[in-house]
Amino acid sequence: MDATIPWQVWVGLIEPHYYADKPGKRGRKAKPITTMLRMYLLQVWLSLSDEGVEEAIYDSYAMRRFMGLDFALDQVPDATTLLHFRHLLEDHKLMSELAAKLVLTELLPAFATEHEGISNAELAELIVKVAAWAQLNEPNVAVAGRAVLASLEWSDAPEAWGAKVLVHRVLRDVANSTSVDDQSVLAVIVADQTAMLSVLGVDEELITKFIELAEGLPEPSRDRLAEQVAADYEPASGEVAAAFLLDLELRRLTGRSAPTSSDLEAVSPTPRIVDAWLALAPPASAVAEIILPWPGTSSATRAYASALSTEDRTALWVALESPSARRVLLTDVGAGGVGASAVEHCQAVVKRETQQSERREAVGRLCSARPAKDSTHVTAALRRAAGDLASTLLGQSGGDLRTAADLMVWAGGSSPQHDPALRDRFERQVEAHPESPRV
Repeated sequence: MDATIPWQVWVGLIEPHYYADKPGKRGRKAKPITTMLRMYLLQVWLSLSDEGVEEAIYDSYAMRRFMGLDFALDQVPDATTLLHFRHLLEDHKLMSELAAKLVLTELLPAFATEHEGISNAELAELIVKVAAWAQLNEPNVAVAGRAVLASLEWSDAPEAWGAKVLVHRVLRDVANSTSVDDQSVLAVIVADQTAMLSVLGVDEELITKFIELAEGLPEPSRDRLAEQVAADYEPASGEVAAAFLLDLELRRLTGRSAPTSSDLEAVSPTPRIVDAWLALAPPASAVAEIILPWPGTSSATRAYASALSTEDRTALWVALESPSARRVLLTDVGAGGVGASAVEHCQAVVKRETQQSERREAVGRLCSARPAKDSTHVTAALRRAAGDLASTLLGQSGGDLRTAADLMVWAGGSSPQHDPALRDRFERQVEAHPESPRV
């Protein structure tokens, strides 16, 4: 930082207000302005008290060197001297002017140049700290930010990417922590982020980074980003699916609704696209036709289905249920609980099937879901339906005792109206099949 700060310019601004030594003046000789200014900056950068920075300088060779002190000849200014110097800067509002010049003409541009002795992360932290003391105005910050961002290219290289992201964060933080009206500053950030898409091309990895960066923006700027992407970004021929995923992620970020299932079908969606679509809570009636041929991940499917009402979740499960349906898909959709209509659907399948193995398979698919337990009413309705289905299983040729028993365990028992009759049927089946397990 020693080489970054225009010391003579700053000293020149302070000098007319400083306590100059005059002929005949008594007391201690005034410390050089440069010495006091360096001590004050150390205090600001390190967030130290007057006494704390005095002690730190005694303990640190690097600080003494920055101060330009030779301990064989020079003393560290004491805390009281620093206090008076700080009051002088505050009374004449000198520090805010100096800090503004430092941020706009030295520190921000330093991102685009080689700088030794300080990392980009440390530089970013320093800028935010100094900006808190500055009198910044919106046009100046926007102009400086635009110039710095234009001098840094978007690149997949970690160092270049990191520098861009840091400048975005610094500009946001400076706008948020000062009196600057941040709209023009955020507009600069949005324009630069949108330009990234055309420079780097869009794929799933870039979309992840793009959205992470966008999540740092306030809501109005997220809306503006989505609008600018829609207006300025033209996907290349091989980017259609990725561009659709980007649109889905921006919809989630800005609270917009899901596109139609026909829009999704047009891009032959990947699992990540399906997951992003499900995160937008599309209507359950449109989901079955998508996740049967193009399933998303198990976690996304469960999260979507669990957020549905029991009625809608059960309807989705019934729409998906078939001998060819993947068991894991039925399990994921049914993990939040299915109601009586799922059992009634299974009843219709069981009555239609002629082979015991097929009837068992149908009940097995039902039992891959969880029974809904939303309320006493829902539980009672499900148990009534399960009792009817168990009776159907026991009444089939040969009577399927084991499957009926598994079903009733799954349902948590039958309803009171079924208990005596169902128990009687179970007992008759056990008697008719002595080798069947007693239940």
